[in-house]
Amino acid sequence: MTYKKAHVFLVTLLIISLTIPLSLPLVKSAPVHHKATFAYIGATPNPLGVGQETLIHIGITDELELVQYGWQGLTITVTRPDNTTTTLGPFKTDATGGTGTVFIPDQIGTYYLQTNFPAQWFNWTSSGGADIFYEASTSEKLALNVTESQPTQFYQGIPLPTDYWTRPINNQFRDWYTIAGNWLQPTRNEGPFVPFEQNAPDTAHILWAKPLTVGGLVGGAYETEGYEHGDAYEGLWGNGSPVIMGGIVYYNNDKDLGSNRTERTVSAVDQRTGEELWTRSLIDPATGVTLSLTCGQILTWNSYNYQGAKSYLWANSGSTWNAFDPYTGRWEYSISNVPSGTQIRGPNGEFLIYTYNRNGYLTLWNSTRVVSTDGSFLYSTGLGTTFRATPDQPRNGGYQFNVTVPAGLPGTTVAAYSDEIVLGNDLQSRTATSNILGLTGSPWNFWAINVKSGQEGTLMYNRAWNPPAGNLSLTFEKSSLADNVFTVWSKELRGRIGFNMKTGEQIWGPTEPEYYMQTFGLQSNMAYGKLYSTGYGGHLYAYDLKTGNRLWDIKIDEGYGGTEVLWSSNWPMALMFIADGKIYMAHSEHSAIQPLPRDAPFMAVNATDGNVIFRINGAFKQPRWAGQAGIADGIITLFNPYDNQIYSIGKGPSKTAVTASPKVMSLGNAILIEGTVLDNAAGTNNVNIATRFPNGVAAVSDASMNEYMKHVYMQFPAPTDTTGVQVTLSILDSNNNYKVIGTTTTDANGKFSYMWEPEIAGTTTIYATFSGTGGYYGSTAETAVGVTDQNQTPAPTTAQQLMIEAYFVPAVAAIIVAILLVGLALAIFLKKRV
Repeated sequence: MTYKKAHVFLVTLLIISLTIPLSLPLVKSAPVHHKATFAYIGATPNPLGVGQETLIHIGITDELELVQYGWQGLTITVTRPDNTTTTLGPFKTDATGGTGTVFIPDQIGTYYLQTNFPAQWFNWTSSGGADIFYEASTSEKLALNVTESQPTQFYQGIPLPTDYWTRPINNQFRDWYTIAGNWLQPTRNEGPFVPFEQNAPDTAHILWAKPLTVGGLVGGAYETEGYEHGDAYEGLWGNGSPVIMGGIVYYNNDKDLGSNRTERTVSAVDQRTGEELWTRSLIDPATGVTLSLTCGQILTWNSYNYQGAKSYLWANSGSTWNAFDPYTGRWEYSISNVPSGTQIRGPNGEFLIYTYNRNGYLTLWNSTRVVSTDGSFLYSTGLGTTFRATPDQPRNGGYQFNVTVPAGLPGTTVAAYSDEIVLGNDLQSRTATSNILGLTGSPWNFWAINVKSGQEGTLMYNRAWNPPAGNLSLTFEKSSLADNVFTVWSKELRGRIGFNMKTGEQIWGPTEPEYYMQTFGLQSNMAYGKLYSTGYGGHLYAYDLKTGNRLWDIKIDEGYGGTEVLWSSNWPMALMFIADGKIYMAHSEHSAIQPLPRDAPFMAVNATDGNVIFRINGAFKQPRWAGQAGIADGIITLFNPYDNQIYSIGKGPSKTAVTASPKVMSLGNAILIEGTVLDNAAGTNNVNIATRFPNGVAAVSDASMNEYMKHVYMQFPAPTDTTGVQVTLSILDSNNNYKVIGTTTTDANGKFSYMWEPEIAGTTTIYATFSGTGGYYGSTAETAVGVTDQNQTPAPTTAQQLMIEAYFVPAVAAIIVAILLVGLALAIFLKKRV
């Protein structure tokens, strides 16, 4: 080989060697395919005004295999009206092949936008690992027209109802969320704050009553004895009652502490009408035992496959939880081995349980993660499944995290806030007696652990606290994340002490002593920057959460007939709930003796100033050993131990009727307008009430509501001072003029009347309008009268007109003929003379 040939050979070999590494990445073990792509772009809205937002939609027409994948590196070339350009991105699409971004133009004129898709590989494992090379592409140019101003068009929301409304609510009525609500977590002696309820009742108007079981006075030889009502220990309306979801009330029909060997049933009734939708047993699929209702759940599930709220009834037995369909009562799925700990609801309605183990770890269990973390929730294969909540199961059995924390923290967790903080202390294990015996002693301990994302398990504080002297019994009372405070109650001091939630430092207290009977039973809660306290003391106190200062004190003593509580001049009270700026309370006691004390109060109090909004005496009690009242959609549903009936209380429908007589009269005469405004609630159609009130139940004023509802639904004597409601009367005359002619008020029977003299002749429509009150929605009715004017020559009737035409036409014709004949005769006469 010559030097020249060798040189050429070496150069050629070098070139080949340099190209080999560049080719290697393109060599695939699986088949290699190329595919052309088609990029797209869109904008909404288009056209738009300068400075307004538009949503740019970009991507290619090819989807990817799984949801976690997306096309990479897409950009948007933007050419402005002044011909300058800019590039937006890069962007990653979702698995559908598309994505979006917001663009705000800053120039008037036409923009041009174009999507740029860079070439890239994708391996389709579902197709045998085939690699496809997706070629680069650009979209057509999109003209985006920008004007100086462009009216922003938004969907006009459906206004809130002013009339009586029902469920279901059309999904398009988005603004109605402010008046719609649910009651998911039944409580006993807690008085929960319901922040989203904005339409709570201002009166004690009853919508319906429905017996739960035999109740009330026995009578006869049993004299004043009443039927059992569940207090104490045998609550008739079990602790899972009520659950209210989507306008349906769910409740247990059996004693709370009944034996599992007897059949238990749960009922579903319409919250507005009391109509029973179903009654059935909720059966544990593993044991066949019938279960009691525990609580409800509404879970929002928004994923790439499925979006919407799912609702469940839960009937739990120990560590096994069972979910049932609320519309039919059908079993859906179960979870076994659910951990113990501090349970709260998560932001999507999931159950969260924080558990502290003194060996040095904190866990968070999430009920949703047991079933799914993405895609679909409880898809067809999940129905009828019992999932195990243990770490060896898929998705760790629902355990969201298990983090190391300091070991040996005293006590246990007492409160938790999702993605914020877990509070713990050792107060539950200490009493005045144990202190005296030397079993425990000062200091007491408070601690908190950070559970924010990325900071889970960080100890915020572990603070020792020396309480006031005196061998006190201290209990953790309530906490508020919004107010950064928790409180500790001492029954000996009859007061409370406030602490900073984030540091554990004492910030105020002890507060001044409450009434001595508070020692034997306390109920309290926090809302609107205040703590509200009531209980066996028969007072309602309000405190400022920042300072601990007492703001006001209401003494709840004698009813209209005096108190019959043997051991107190005040009424022991239950704080049912706080909603819509109001505190709802009712009389309740541990072990009510027979005969029950009369005139027990049920009341609503303004949460700002303590003014009583309404108080009805002798209508309702609240059980101590069963579920207390719940509220949803502005309607309170409760069990009443006075007669063992279930009641719904809330603003109800009315029905107005109007007539006028005589129906036809001459101008200058008066007519009598009469009508009624009646209570149109479903309960008035009950056969017993309809029999007692054959002409209907009157709609009465808010001031008369208390005694009148007791008369209608509980057979109390008819009040003698009942006042009705105002009715506005208006007319539309024959000239199409509308005006109000007066107002009147209905009587105790719902009737009204009004004399009126029409001013012009013709047909007049009369309207009777009841605008509504705190207890009733409004209603309207109409009638019509005819008015004649005798001083005005009446127009001929059709028959008269036909008769006129029958005689008038021939007469006219005869006259014309006569004139013609006379004219002809005259012409002949003149001709002869000539």
